[in-house]
Amino acid sequence: MSSEPSNEFALKQWVAESLIRQLPEQNIKAKLVATGYDEDYALSLLEEAKPYIAAFPEIGRELAKRDWLLDVLHRVQRQSAHTQTIERRSVDELSREAFIEQYYTANRPVIVTGAFQDWPALKKWTPEYLLEQFGEDTVEVQTQREADPIYEHNAHQHKARMPFHQFIAMVLGAESSNDFYMTGNNMEENNAVLKTLFEDMGPLPPYLEDRGPDGQNAYFWFGPAGTITKLHHDICNGFLAQMYGRKLIKLISPLQLPHMYHYLNFYSRVDLEQPDLDQYPLFKEVEMTEVILHPGEMLFIPVAWWHYVRALDISISLSFNNFCAPNTYPTFYEVAGPDPEQAD
Repeated sequence: MSSEPSNEFALKQWVAESLIRQLPEQNIKAKLVATGYDEDYALSLLEEAKPYIAAFPEIGRELAKRDWLLDVLHRVQRQSAHTQTIERRSVDELSREAFIEQYYTANRPVIVTGAFQDWPALKKWTPEYLLEQFGEDTVEVQTQREADPIYEHNAHQHKARMPFHQFIAMVLGAESSNDFYMTGNNMEENNAVLKTLFEDMGPLPPYLEDRGPDGQNAYFWFGPAGTITKLHHDICNGFLAQMYGRKLIKLISPLQLPHMYHYLNFYSRVDLEQPDLDQYPLFKEVEMTEVILHPGEMLFIPVAWWHYVRALDISISLSFNNFCAPNTYPTFYEVAGPDPEQAD
């Protein structure tokens, strides 16, 4: 069921969607009444929507079939002990072939350890090192995030340029904040500035392929404790590599899509900081796995897996999607067109 409506158009849209999904009329009416709407008004909304919905009876059946199939597959998946925890595997004993077979093509997360033990970056990259090497350079960051509930979707509106030393002072001075963050979305502007920083990287793990110089292999993330990447999924496979500090990651199988309240193509309406289970009751059924990523570890996040990330400390991370296997898939835009809720 969608989030509860806040205006008449959204209200009618919600009723129509519920009927298309073949939810019982008495349940729809009860939900509307419980929300505060008059019973006669609830009945009028149902009667108004029926002639239009009757023209598309198969849509509801197809959605119901999809949800049934995903639920069955998730029940099967849960029978494996692998779904309860995320393994940690050493890069020394996890070959490229084994990674591709056991995790990549299986759409299964894993934490790889020891992949950066010989990288100078693992020892050198600290806020103080960044200040010493790049403090006088101008960088692009994200700011004023906390005032915007969809700050990641509106990332272009939150871009700001400032001396790196100013941003580093903000990071060091914040006990915890999600208001400012240097993210992968800033890399197009920051690549030239941080070019020499990437010289501290060593050979890539065997699961990745080299794209060439100038930091094109990785996306750089730097911010204080408290930075949050909200619950979403990506449209390709990725590695999140931790170089400094720790991050908490919560992962949810894509088979649980019917409970995720998907919107804006990649995101969930549910705020994991303060989940409103009255507004999003189906989320009560969601099962998630939590891991803490430590320096020197990298988490494989398979395509379509929902994930939420919170920095527990001042954090420096890298993300990669340059795998040694195909990693391009049709986007949701190509399949369904743009989300009608897309912001301008």
